[in-house]
Amino acid sequence: MIGRRMLFVYSLYGLGGLICAAVYTNSVKSALLVLAVGFAVSAGLFVRHAELRRCAIIGVCLFMAAFSYYRLIDSRNVSMLSVGAVTCEGEIVSKVVYDGDRVRFALRVHKVNAQPVTAEETVQVTVRLKNIEEWKRARDVFRYGTQLAGPLELSVPPEPTNPGAFDYVRFLYFQHVHRVGSIEGLNAISYQAPTSSVRGSLVAAQEWLAERLKEMYGPDTEGLLSGFLLGSVTEIDSETYAKFSGLGLTHVIAISGQHIGMFVAALVFLCRLAGLSREHSFRLTMVMLPLYVFLTGASPSAMRALIMGELVLLALLVRRRADGWNVLGVAFLGMTAVDPYVIHQVSFQLSFLVTFGLLLLVPPLQVRLQWMKPAFLRGLVAVTVAATLTSFPLTVYYFHVFSFLSPLINFLFVPFISVCIAPLAALSLVFGAIHPGFGFLAANIVDSVLTPVLHFLYTIESQRLMRIVWKSPSIIWLTLYGLLVAFIALLLYGKIALNRKSWLLCIVLALICASLPYVDRRAEVRITFLDVGQGDAIVIQTQDRVVLIDTGGIPAVPFDGQTWRIRRKPFWPAQDVILPYLYAQGIGKIDQLVMTHGDSDHIGGVPYVLTHVPVRQVISNGDLPRSHLEQEVAALMQAKHISHAAVSGGQVWEEREGVRWRVLNPTGITGSGNNDRSVVLLLEVYGRRILFTGDLEREGELRLLADGMEKVDILKVGHHGSKGSTSEEWLTQIKPDLAIISAGRNNRYGHPHRDTMERLNQADSRIVRTDECGAVTVIVNNKQLGYTTVKNGMTCR
Repeated sequence: MIGRRMLFVYSLYGLGGLICAAVYTNSVKSALLVLAVGFAVSAGLFVRHAELRRCAIIGVCLFMAAFSYYRLIDSRNVSMLSVGAVTCEGEIVSKVVYDGDRVRFALRVHKVNAQPVTAEETVQVTVRLKNIEEWKRARDVFRYGTQLAGPLELSVPPEPTNPGAFDYVRFLYFQHVHRVGSIEGLNAISYQAPTSSVRGSLVAAQEWLAERLKEMYGPDTEGLLSGFLLGSVTEIDSETYAKFSGLGLTHVIAISGQHIGMFVAALVFLCRLAGLSREHSFRLTMVMLPLYVFLTGASPSAMRALIMGELVLLALLVRRRADGWNVLGVAFLGMTAVDPYVIHQVSFQLSFLVTFGLLLLVPPLQVRLQWMKPAFLRGLVAVTVAATLTSFPLTVYYFHVFSFLSPLINFLFVPFISVCIAPLAALSLVFGAIHPGFGFLAANIVDSVLTPVLHFLYTIESQRLMRIVWKSPSIIWLTLYGLLVAFIALLLYGKIALNRKSWLLCIVLALICASLPYVDRRAEVRITFLDVGQGDAIVIQTQDRVVLIDTGGIPAVPFDGQTWRIRRKPFWPAQDVILPYLYAQGIGKIDQLVMTHGDSDHIGGVPYVLTHVPVRQVISNGDLPRSHLEQEVAALMQAKHISHAAVSGGQVWEEREGVRWRVLNPTGITGSGNNDRSVVLLLEVYGRRILFTGDLEREGELRLLADGMEKVDILKVGHHGSKGSTSEEWLTQIKPDLAIISAGRNNRYGHPHRDTMERLNQADSRIVRTDECGAVTVIVNNKQLGYTTVKNGMTCR
């Protein structure tokens, strides 16, 4: 067996070397690892079986080669560019993405301040356009290969400021990018038209074909088909992508092995239909396949499918049988030889793991399902089960959400797309490339069939049926799950007898895997003040429930109302901060959502949260809805039958012993301003007192002082630290040890005000700000109270 699949075995050795190089960055640990591998080589010399001895020695050598190669690449992955204002000359080396008044692309820098750089680097550049004339000019100027020269403000990529947030710095690091640049307007930039190149031509062709699809298809299907046919995922609306992700269907809208397989089958069929011989059909397909993969962006999953497809076609051409395991091993070794960092890409990991699962599980499953007719149905069931089993651990590790309806939806939707939609959509694109009018007939058929199906899928996704949310599993869980899959494979191959004991062991392993993410229920309260910019969003996790206080603001829109400036993907705290954090914490529902008051920077994200997360109860100050936003929230609560509680000062409820909530505000006094009508909550937990004040200002503070306010341990500073809040009388009475201010970086209101900061300093309160430290997490248990921040600056300790 090993002798026939040596290349696959060697790829496993190479994978081990790359993983160890990525994990053991410490020189001492690396030396110990090398020493251990040396002993392994020595032990391999004494293996009696010659084939096994040779495999072990070559494999260990490959392990060390992969380890050394990764460390060499990593040691050279540094930047020589300084931070600050410079004059750069470079070339655009990526697709240009337009998003409202911003243009983004990768720029390979050749010169800095008129001096050639010692080693060319790539910078991720954002150009901010000032007016509609610059927007139109940018459309004409920026292309793949365009030569640019002009002033560029270089900076270090921003680090994540919230737990569970996308790590942009890490992402760019593995792209060998260490600097981001910004350009204000086009007036200071000079440029030269790009010279012709194969890569530039393919990027231009992709953009041109995407424009053709926009002309032929409606808004519901255009972006989806751009991703499905052309790999142009930037054309897909973020909300649509999120819905497909929730259904487990993102592989449909990203170029993968499924698309490559369909392309190869269709091209060979057409060649044979045109009268070409079998050999000529294979040769032509081998030439066209790389063009299609690079036209669609050459994602890791597509590159894996390209290498495997080319090897299979080559084997067919010379009339030899290609072993899938060895072909997979060659694809892995080839891709990691070009770029070892590719192992960090999620699409690479999913593509290889699912392909491994298909090779491992599909053959025995088809044998066990011989009773199922026809053969096509049997194969589809086997593929669906194998892909679901093997992709599940990475799905919950990276995306945290898994729907048990996903296998059924994939079972029905993937054949529908492959058999019904793909041929017609491809036909419309081919004829539409000649003229849009030629493709309209096929496009209208696709639109009329696909649109209702998509609406049905979106309805299912919005119900959140049979869906679980997990924290990223530990290495222990991943190991146990791997053992479970291996055990199932042994059962399917007949290596373990199918009896009561084997099934019992399988069930026990499955139950352990299912329950392990939920065993960490420590007696503590976790309070996270999320960094949502200029706004509030606080998540309180106790042993019994999850409380969310406020949800941040609404996406920023241009004040002048110019539609060309509206961004397709503006920063939206509810979508970009709150939901990722909840999922990263394994939170799938909210027990209580507190709306402190009606300002948009506090409840702007409530509609999104109510739409995307099950909420048991909403708490507010009881004021009647006045703004359009408040009316929208009220309508959503009614439509979703969400319980609503209007609270007032004096109410108390106890979750369990040692965890008690008190409502301090609003009081029965009328005439107070909107801010002083904020819901103010006091959480008493294990002898500690944490005060959440919303936008409470001086008038409301004095009213609470008159009611006998006592000292607190932690204060969420009212109204983002404005001058009119956190009065001297207030601080003298409550004496907070820790004061947390939620405010946006460089906000236009000047929050927190310097007078407020001075009063807090005079009160000897430790001040932590989300605009400087990122999210703040407070952990309280029956022994101690502590806090951590995402950033580790001097002001955050």
